[in-house]
Amino acid sequence: MSKNSKRNFWTFFSLGTWLWIQSSILVGVGGYLIYVYDVQNQQELAKISEYRFWNDKKNVLTFEGEYPRFFIDNINKLTDEELKTKIDSKKPLNFNDFRDQYVFVYEDHVNKNQFLFKKKSQESENNKQLHNTYLIKNKQDLVDLIIPNKQKLFSTTDKPDVEILDEKQVNELSKTIDLSNKDAIILNNYVSELSGSWGDRRAKGLNLVDFNFNENTKTIELKWKFEDYRKKSAVVQAIGYDDWFKSYVLLIDKNKINNLDDIKFTSTFS
Repeated sequence: MSKNSKRNFWTFFSLGTWLWIQSSILVGVGGYLIYVYDVQNQQELAKISEYRFWNDKKNVLTFEGEYPRFFIDNINKLTDEELKTKIDSKKPLNFNDFRDQYVFVYEDHVNKNQFLFKKKSQESENNKQLHNTYLIKNKQDLVDLIIPNKQKLFSTTDKPDVEILDEKQVNELSKTIDLSNKDAIILNNYVSELSGSWGDRRAKGLNLVDFNFNENTKTIELKWKFEDYRKKSAVVQAIGYDDWFKSYVLLIDKNKINNLDDIKFTSTFS
């Protein structure tokens, strides 16, 4: 090999080595910057503590968050004495003290979703939803349901800053769902357990995407879809955080249902 050939070889070899080192540095720095950005992004998303959204047909409005968006079921049934006993027995209480009032949602190993209802062994399959279900005919029904329970909730829990709807927001909600033309059914306190420390929890877990009401059989078919919260982002796994409460507001034609006691519920999953 001539001297010029050797010189050219080492020149190209040195240049190639330099370019390889520079590209490796750029890839490493770029990967690190992507990671840092993704971590910061997921941490910001994790700060979103509540959210609401409509389904495609605009007949289901979902309220969700890291605390009950309306109230804890059956807290309205506590007598003053029972309420005082709860407050005196443990100060302060927290949402975990009412976990038997929640409807937990699980995804099993064969991708079939299932509910864990309270009083599971005592109630028929069709009517378990009734423990957490409320028929709303007008604005006053909504106010009477949410506001007194909110006051009881605040007197028994350690979250005085929880943004449960106030009366003004309840009035706005009644206009949003147009209770002058529609009746509403509230399915309250469904909980998906989203484990992890950060991530975007909005519209994750179990979503009520649609429903059908059969007047002849007095059956409401609830159509659910499990939105996987374990999706990967650019680098960091976005998987939400702890209990994620959902309350579903179903809109039905006015006066189609006058009492929920005779209504059956069925569920299908996709």
